[in-house]
Amino acid sequence: RRGAPEQREGVRLQKFIASAGICSRRKAEELIEQGAVAVNGQQVRELGTRVFPGRDRVTVRGEPIQAEAKVYYVLNKPDQIVCSAAGSVDERGRPTVLSLMHGIPERLYPVGRLDYHSRGVVLLTNDGELAAGLAHPRHGVVKTYHVKFQGKLDEEEEAAAAPAPTPAPASARQAVAPEDWVLLHTDGASRGNPGLAAAGIVIYGPGAGANRPELHREGVALGVLTNSQAEYRALLLGLAAASRLGARRVELAMDSELIVRQLEGRYKVKNAGLKPLYEEARLALTRFVAWRARHVPRAENAVADALANEALDSL
Repeated sequence: RRGAPEQREGVRLQKFIASAGICSRRKAEELIEQGAVAVNGQQVRELGTRVFPGRDRVTVRGEPIQAEAKVYYVLNKPDQIVCSAAGSVDERGRPTVLSLMHGIPERLYPVGRLDYHSRGVVLLTNDGELAAGLAHPRHGVVKTYHVKFQGKLDEEEEAAAAPAPTPAPASARQAVAPEDWVLLHTDGASRGNPGLAAAGIVIYGPGAGANRPELHREGVALGVLTNSQAEYRALLLGLAAASRLGARRVELAMDSELIVRQLEGRYKVKNAGLKPLYEEARLALTRFVAWRARHVPRAENAVADALANEALDSL
């Protein structure tokens, strides 16, 4: 069903590269900007370029690529396994769900998460559209959890296990205890480079995995920016929102590996147009007692990405 429109209209080059399992879509955009991608032998730097699968020849650093077939796996996740697509182990050395998927060439990521000590069904796929459709709240996909435990609960434990009250809407601006970390997802989207741009921001309160309460979300139109400028503007808006919530410790989750490396000092900011935004972001981070940043796959950043694209669609 998806094949016919792609044959008529083609697909965006960065989407095609991501579908080949080479990297995330955001990283593919960086490769295009760096001149590492060619279509039919011609170097391409324009992010709006469209290609026709099966007809056009696409190479990345001289190596031909082709789109992966969409695959879907249902995994019964055991205890002490992390739901992450960062690799076979996470940054703390714990095994991830990918460590269980032997001999699979496609680039997989989990849809949603189960806690480290939780066991149960996890869907893994390379289909980003399906992952976003299942994970984003606006699609209204109902999730029912059947929980089993050993032993018998006393009254206090029953009270602790009772359903949590319905969280207040984002506009309520829930306060954050100063000793706790908040999780900030940001995404900048630009249609063209430069082009019309927007930011998506989601802030989650203290907790673990899917138990984190959502404190704030917004999509903001930014005007005409490059992709990297949009990423930094989204980060600055997110940091300002976290500060207003009273957060003192913030964990940044972004699908732009370049921005994460720049913030951590592992990659020098060479673009003159980005340096003021980078310096402003570093200054904003000094207002927090502590901060850390990590690169996440696009599927894990799906909500912020959708908010940015919704803001773009409203322009």
